[in-house]
Amino acid sequence: MKSLKYHIRSYASLLATLVLFQSCVVYRAEPKTLSEASEEFIRTKVVMNDGSIMTYNKIMAENGKFYGVKNYKRTELNEADVKRVRIKNRTMSTVLTYGIPLILITVAVIELEQNCCFGGIN
Repeated sequence: MKSLKYHIRSYASLLATLVLFQSCVVYRAEPKTLSEASEEFIRTKVVMNDGSIMTYNKIMAENGKFYGVKNYKRTELNEADVKRVRIKNRTMSTVLTYGIPLILITVAVIELEQNCCFGGIN
């Protein structure tokens, strides 16, 4: 019975870790300008001069003004108020979202096969 509780707890921890990795977004370390970010059409993190952090689905440029778009709402961004702009790193975000959970599931399946037999848990 102790072995069963141990396995249930370890698999519950594994599932909690998988849920955490599903929403993982990695941003590039090197900062970009608003004009470079508007050309990318990718998720962007904007750090303002007052220290607040805003995330947008994309940055748009219209008539010389920049807008952050999130949930179909546009917010005007003043270049003087922006301290740093970082864009999403698609490669690392994909690796962390799918690669690490895949490795954890593989390890869990291997452990399950080694610790269990057809008659139940040893």
